[in-house]
Amino acid sequence: MKTHKLVQKMDRLLKAERPDQQAQVEELLILLEKLRKRRNALKEELRDTHSEAARQKIDSDLEVLKMQRRKGQQLLAELTEPRDPTDA
Repeated sequence: MKTHKLVQKMDRLLKAERPDQQAQVEELLILLEKLRKRRNALKEELRDTHSEAARQKIDSDLEVLKMQRRKGQQLLAELTEPRDPTDA
């Protein structure tokens, strides 16, 4: 999946309401795995690239993926933390 589509999916999950948290957690885990695989592929591509322009593009894509994964991991932590029954 292209980086742009992965970022769009992450944005959709970050903005979603929380009615069905279990489904959201499962989808988030799958998306985080895809983002991790894409990051690893880009790192490998960066290692093999010699063009400065291409390296800058890959670096910027890696930075976007890093930020999106961080947001996704924070959301996952929020969704999976136990809720306090006194909070209502």
